[in-house]
Amino acid sequence: MAWAERLTNPARVASAASKWGRHDRQAIVDEVELDVLIDLTAAFPAALQAPDEADEAAIRAVVRAAAERLL
Repeated sequence: MAWAERLTNPARVASAASKWGRHDRQAIVDEVELDVLIDLTAAFPAALQAPDEADEAAIRAVVRAAAERLL
């Protein structure tokens, strides 16, 4: 969870906003979530190859909450 929160940073939010515009907060959060999950899977392939539903939901929630705080 700590890595998920660390990877959700202002630069990543700015990148997502440049793709979707600042007017669509949901799209920005969705983009940040996807981007962080891709990076986490690349960094920790064994751990994230097949997470159970609860673990994946928890990671997604951490990323989304962190992204919302940065908007």
